[in-house]
Amino acid sequence: MKELKELNGFVSQADIELLLADSNCNDHPLLYYLFADVTDSTGYYGYTKANTFFAIKRLQCLDAQWLAQQKKKVLEKDRNNASAALGEIRCYENLIEVFGKDKVSIVHTEKNKQTSDIAVEYYSEKVIVEINTVQMNGKEAEELKAFHSLKPSGKGIQMREHVSHPFGTSIGCTVTEKVIYKIINIKQQSSQFSEDEPSVLWIDLQDEKINLICDRLYNISPVFTGKNIGGEAFFSNELWYALYATKDMPVFEGVSLDCNEGIELKELPSMKLDGKFALANSTKIDAVVFSGPNAVILCENPFSTKPLPAWFIEKLTSMKWFKFESSRTNLPCNQLTKQLEIDRTIIEELGKKKFYRW
Repeated sequence: MKELKELNGFVSQADIELLLADSNCNDHPLLYYLFADVTDSTGYYGYTKANTFFAIKRLQCLDAQWLAQQKKKVLEKDRNNASAALGEIRCYENLIEVFGKDKVSIVHTEKNKQTSDIAVEYYSEKVIVEINTVQMNGKEAEELKAFHSLKPSGKGIQMREHVSHPFGTSIGCTVTEKVIYKIINIKQQSSQFSEDEPSVLWIDLQDEKINLICDRLYNISPVFTGKNIGGEAFFSNELWYALYATKDMPVFEGVSLDCNEGIELKELPSMKLDGKFALANSTKIDAVVFSGPNAVILCENPFSTKPLPAWFIEKLTSMKWFKFESSRTNLPCNQLTKQLEIDRTIIEELGKKKFYRW
């Protein structure tokens, strides 16, 4: 298998043949990046494959023992566990690349105690990092798997179509809201985060089942315009909303100010929850890093009582794919609170307009 040359020393041909022989592993993320004949409308396939394989090669030299432990997870038949393991590999290598191997360490699990994944220590200060790789909604994943498992019946050319909502669906809840709420609920209990030390939630968005959301990383503005039926329309940026939106804030999904673009809406949908960083003392998380195939952004908690040290933020800006222009941070002049006030004012004032939608 010539494709395995890229992962020489990490997985063997025998490892891959075991996955290939199991029909339950047809959508396994490692097989996807090794063998997929991809026409990828997102354009992210090549970036994520390169990010993943490069991280594996680097860690073979930098921390072969830990990588060998991760291999067991990567080869699990449960694609969610395998995808999560690949996200951890990418994050660990990213942090080592920026801060140096001597500054980054794996936090070993303590008995009967939930701990974070990684610690970064510098100048006698420590920042802890907890990693989460966002996965497709379980019900949606099962329905997609069932669709792919159906065999054609009869003869001749047949066409089938299946629509998936990677973040799930609920009655009375828009697609945009479901994305927002799924991100809000990531590590909502904050049990792995420190009461005393700065804590970062690292959210990996590179799984191929959900990576359509990654275009939001290029501009973290709370509302943007994008293509919709008939023309450009307003949409809420789910990543911003998941962190900073407050309950009852209007949510935009494919709505237009042009009266020729549909029927006037009586009212816009509104937030049913507060974002992670919308209220003081609501979480022990001090910042979120969103990591995509070719964009990484940092979003700080404006209410943090243990904010990220300057050295961590400054070093992070040198990370490959980091987008300062899309981040929400106090660097360089403690402007985060003012920036969020502007963001919220834009949403509130825009929400007072008349909107139309087909």
